[in-house]
Amino acid sequence: EFHMLDLYLGGSDRRCDGMSRRNFLRIGAVGSLSLATALQAQAASSGAAGSTSERKKHRAKSVILVFLGGGLSHHDSFDPKPDAPPEIRGNYKPIATSVPGLMVTEMLPRMARVMHKLALVRSGAHNNDHHETATNWVLSGRFGSAFGDFPAMGAVVAHETGFRGALPPYVSVPRNPSFTWELGKSAYLGGRYESFKTGDPNAPGFKVQDVAPAEELSARRTARRKNLLAAVDELAKKVEGNDAISTYDEFRQQAASLILSPEARSAFAIDQESAKLRDRYGRNTFGQSALLARRLVERGVKFVTVNFGGWDHHSKIWDGLKGRLPELDTGFSALME
Repeated sequence: EFHMLDLYLGGSDRRCDGMSRRNFLRIGAVGSLSLATALQAQAASSGAAGSTSERKKHRAKSVILVFLGGGLSHHDSFDPKPDAPPEIRGNYKPIATSVPGLMVTEMLPRMARVMHKLALVRSGAHNNDHHETATNWVLSGRFGSAFGDFPAMGAVVAHETGFRGALPPYVSVPRNPSFTWELGKSAYLGGRYESFKTGDPNAPGFKVQDVAPAEELSARRTARRKNLLAAVDELAKKVEGNDAISTYDEFRQQAASLILSPEARSAFAIDQESAKLRDRYGRNTFGQSALLARRLVERGVKFVTVNFGGWDHHSKIWDGLKGRLPELDTGFSALME
């Protein structure tokens, strides 16, 4: 079933079960109620008076955001318009799904079998045709310029929840969305809340930067690194108020924690999964990214952005969808299962 986030916001007008109808919210997606507000409310309610069973009702622990950069054609995927005339319906036939009366196109046969696990929203729109501006709007929930005036949701989560344990709270797989430049950043929250970028988990011999022991260093290279570190430390003392400089030591400590933590190394060790399961997700960047995202949230990462770009097809939409939709169908359905 589709799990919702239950938030008890307090109040004196209570039902017989101790909860107030007026003050009880159920949120089924990252959307109208800002995620920062939701997290603050969750933290406030967990510290408020009430039984342990009430506090345990907060079921949503993590978010996996699958971001299809460029814009998926809903007409040719989840909204086939089966009752429209043939010239409007498009090239793909509609097929039945596990939800009575709900159809998707024939390009999504695996997704059709798991649609009862999803809440499909077809009414969202932003009416902005500029990639960077619209992407920042979608990722932050606030309209600004193309350059990311507001922090992405994952950065807000990192800010609100903090760093617990070795794993970072905000991870992007394989990297942040990008068109002309990188998107989904922390903006004015500062560098410490930027996403941790994993790289491509489908690459041969995949290893995450900073999560593998460093290679052996010769005495000369060790001395050179120490000199460089001393120079950077001296620079940091001279430059005040620069976030990148002031958080340097913090980043270095986090990297060291990742290297030394068996939990962190295990989280990123996608090769521990069986070959059969990896095949089920799809031996491509998106499929393995979805599998890695599952491993990360199982181990407590709060917000994972799975960046699956390449949907900006324009006049070659049929060629583009023919290559992209099967990967989405395989990887996303496996993730839902």
